[in-house]
Amino acid sequence: MTQLTERPATSPRSLSFTWEDPNPSRAALRALSGLDSIRAIQDGDVPPMPFAQLMGLSIPHAESGRVTFAFRPSELWENPMGTLHGGAIGTLLDSAMGMAVLSTLDQGVSFTTLEYKVNFLRPVLATTGEVHAEGVVLHAGKSQAVVEARLLDADGKLYALASSTCAILR
Repeated sequence: MTQLTERPATSPRSLSFTWEDPNPSRAALRALSGLDSIRAIQDGDVPPMPFAQLMGLSIPHAESGRVTFAFRPSELWENPMGTLHGGAIGTLLDSAMGMAVLSTLDQGVSFTTLEYKVNFLRPVLATTGEVHAEGVVLHAGKSQAVVEARLLDADGKLYALASSTCAILR
């Protein structure tokens, strides 16, 4: 569980984070199809991976070939320029793309990201409010998948685009 303690601007901030061993979750998820594993995380039957818990990611929508992650930007993820660090945005987009690929896979089949590219269109700020990264599978082959994602705010304003190729591991 992530606990960010907000304080006045002149006061120090703190972050406390605890998690459980992710191996039992991985084992439980491997016993399910990709889409069922995502739904198990959504329903709280299986805890999300620690990095997703740390970032406060949630999955408001999942269907075969399309998965959306929600994220609330904060100063915790800012770079020295005061905008969200590109790595945080990349992680969010890569997660949405990866889970979109996973949502198309049968039980016992896995994947790994071979490459991904991000186009940053406008800065994401701590004050932007919740953003959503929607991953959509464009091609699901036997050995590779091609997927893209868009990062949007609540008004549908586009902040970043990404594309990826994933290897399917059978």
